[in-house]
Amino acid sequence: MFSCSTMMHIPTSQFLKLSKFKPIPDPRCKTKVATLSMGCFWGPDSLFGSIKGIMRTKVGYTGGSEPDLPTYKSIGDYIESIELYYDPSKITYLDLLQVFWNNHDSTDKSSYRQYISAIHFHDKEQEQQARDSMKKMEETKSNSIQTLLMPYKTFYDAENYHQKYILRKYKIFLESLCLNDDEIKNTYAACVLNGYLGGHISETEKVRILDIGLSDEQLRYLEACL
Repeated sequence: MFSCSTMMHIPTSQFLKLSKFKPIPDPRCKTKVATLSMGCFWGPDSLFGSIKGIMRTKVGYTGGSEPDLPTYKSIGDYIESIELYYDPSKITYLDLLQVFWNNHDSTDKSSYRQYISAIHFHDKEQEQQARDSMKKMEETKSNSIQTLLMPYKTFYDAENYHQKYILRKYKIFLESLCLNDDEIKNTYAACVLNGYLGGHISETEKVRILDIGLSDEQLRYLEACL
């Protein structure tokens, strides 16, 4: 289970200036949506941002019933979650579920509802695939799976400082991107960079970094970071 308290502090850049970002347009494709909960949402935001076929990610709160809008400091019965916009021609919902199962402890019964494991299905097809994948996972576990399968409810975006949390740690680099808070939350470039700076993108996948329009100076900085 991802835990906010165990996330490592990431140092900011030692560069005084960086060339400004000249982004290419976000890839044009029809996307589908998946919504998952696997503990603190900072880690999954970076993890899924590194995966080919993920176009956008954002973190927030869902799965609750209380009438007041949830916030991080007043979350009520809502659950920290991540919303994924993916290209189904490059990655499937079942692929996303496999990443979900492999990257948190689904047998952990959190004492805080905020951090429970859950799959929020958007339609009947997602529900059936979630149930089938969970059944397969149960066959591999010695302890019972605690993951909840829930119909999707309204997703409330988390506060801006939670969106692309790892990318925001590199403050000078982030300033060079010239992205506003809405663009940090919703653009493909921010999604990929958050995955890269979380250490998830492999050497063979680094070509995706080259495709988003960074300057040579920004690329050298990224290399220095990792």
